[in-house]
Amino acid sequence: MRWTARRKEEIIVSLEAGLITIADAQKRYGLSDEELAAWRRDYAAHGRPGLHVTKLKQTHRSHKRKGRRGRDLVPTAAER
Repeated sequence: MRWTARRKEEIIVSLEAGLITIADAQKRYGLSDEELAAWRRDYAAHGRPGLHVTKLKQTHRSHKRKGRRGRDLVPTAAER
């Protein structure tokens, strides 16, 4: 499922209104504790705009998986 900011917000608002429990939301939507906590933190700090996945966040995640020079940390079969 593609998580849009609007869909994330609907779940958070439902949680805050007591319409659904955290356990129910996690089970129904397959969310981890960390993912749901991040959504709630970002929503509390920035509202719906905080729930958008930006190019900056995507780039940051990509760079965390790579070394300093942009190369993957795990060598490929050809490099071994």
